[in-house]
Amino acid sequence: MAIYQIHSIPIEIIVARRAVDLVSETQITQLVQSLNRLPDEHLRRLPTITIKYFAEYAGGGSRLDRDEPENSFIRISHRCFQSSWNQPLTEPNQTLLHEVGHIIDWTYGCMGYLRHNHREEYRALQAHPHSGRTQGAGEHYADAYKDYFVGTLLRGLRYDALMHSPAFRSIAPRTFDRLLEPAQPQEFILQ
Repeated sequence: MAIYQIHSIPIEIIVARRAVDLVSETQITQLVQSLNRLPDEHLRRLPTITIKYFAEYAGGGSRLDRDEPENSFIRISHRCFQSSWNQPLTEPNQTLLHEVGHIIDWTYGCMGYLRHNHREEYRALQAHPHSGRTQGAGEHYADAYKDYFVGTLLRGLRYDALMHSPAFRSIAPRTFDRLLEPAQPQEFILQ
């Protein structure tokens, strides 16, 4: 288990026992640099991130448990680092950023808010294709969140939806100047 200081905010990243020999420092650095793109307010909301061994699955999963926060998690497969969407390792880890998007959506109630208050933008999110294993309304918010922080040109109503969502109202509009600076994390190993 390691704690990384990202913008002075402690983020715990665990490599599960079965995956420990399958994950490199370069891959961990990719995760840290991906997290470095996020605003402090969002980093403070993140649960523990675990890299797990999955025999065939290369994606991730997440859960937010408001009643028992220790049961909240972000999990990504050790195989996600080999996926074309996470290559090269010098680019952001899209699997991680997508899972963070779920946590942010659930924390702030983004999709529910957009559905009731910004219907056209909500429909634009829903209309954008999602190709992941899991389907549902929240996948589209997580995709838009990922696209924004990867630096994909997010425009029109999808961009507006993100900026009007409760997660961005206090921090938007955000330029990429600070968000895209290389990470300079400090690691603390807990025994």
